[in-house]
Amino acid sequence: MEQSEVKADIKRQINNAINNRHLVSYMNETKWRELFSGIRSGEIEMPCRNKSLLNNNVSISVLDITTLKSWGASGIEWVEFRTMNPVNGEDLSAPTIKFLSLHSIHYSLENDAIRVWGYIEARRSEGSV
Repeated sequence: MEQSEVKADIKRQINNAINNRHLVSYMNETKWRELFSGIRSGEIEMPCRNKSLLNNNVSISVLDITTLKSWGASGIEWVEFRTMNPVNGEDLSAPTIKFLSLHSIHYSLENDAIRVWGYIEARRSEGSV
């Protein structure tokens, strides 16, 4: 299968997941680029946890910026950043929240993590995240 066919197939799978789960986009490409810029520059602590629309597994990793440039962020359901350094207990939330606020990137606090949503359920979008 050629790369263009693979991209088209992935796009189809993403669209199916969005439609089947009644999701709405919460981030646009500009906001994703700003977020990835903060990750690359070290303004946001890594690694992070992220969840793809294409599977139910949560991945703990450094986001692969090269892959994201190729495929885009359209398949990311959410990304979480740690609020606490597991080694020394240092609070990591302030710089991340400062960065997200500066760039008007919406987030929520979920189980001791800062979560940036790529997609949310349509019924949840009526309230705040």
